[in-house]
Amino acid sequence: MANITVTAGNYNSFNVTAVHDSGGIHDYWRSYYVPEIGNFVKRSINIDYDSSGKPWWIDELELISTTYTP
Repeated sequence: MANITVTAGNYNSFNVTAVHDSGGIHDYWRSYYVPEIGNFVKRSINIDYDSSGKPWWIDELELISTTYTP
């Protein structure tokens, strides 16, 4: 569990992380899932291009607003 603050507010979330380390390449996918929202409120994706550490893909997403009510 992680307490996370995004533009839409402060949430108690599940930190769901996947990491791939192989041959100097370090990729990760990290999502903060909030059951009350029914989705993630923040997600970070970092995929390396090669073992040089140069990123190939970086994606940062966060919830900015919601009208969802459980």
